[in-house]
Amino acid sequence: MNWTFLKQQLLLSHRSKKNVPFIIFIGIALLTYCFLFLPNEKTKETFDVGEVKSNLSTLDAEQQYRLANGHTGIVIRFGTPVFSMNAYSQGLFSAMLSAYEDGNATRWLHYRRIILRATVIIHSRPKYVQRITYSREGPSTSLQSNVAPV
Repeated sequence: MNWTFLKQQLLLSHRSKKNVPFIIFIGIALLTYCFLFLPNEKTKETFDVGEVKSNLSTLDAEQQYRLANGHTGIVIRFGTPVFSMNAYSQGLFSAMLSAYEDGNATRWLHYRRIILRATVIIHSRPKYVQRITYSREGPSTSLQSNVAPV
């Protein structure tokens, strides 16, 4: 039904000679937007190689600092293993960068899907993000006493 309606409207527009230049102008404007302006916009899906390299170098320096000082465990106050999470992110982004530089689109898309899925899970399910409460005595070493029920 939609195709029939569209076909009828195009035939009605084509019959009037005044509409032909307008349709040509709209078509050229649409193609110009699609091929010239749209590819240059920065979106969530944009992969900036320079930014990823700078983030990897910063992450590498942080990891070396943590390793040298022996801060490779979990953060007691929050209960997050920062060193292992940073190591996972560093491996993921370096593999993604090498796949991009090698031109392996399938491998790059696989890593990109992993990153986007993790972002969606964190932002779409707030019950997994736990709220931390502190007692007047300060945080204890037990994680269960510091975590408030959600």
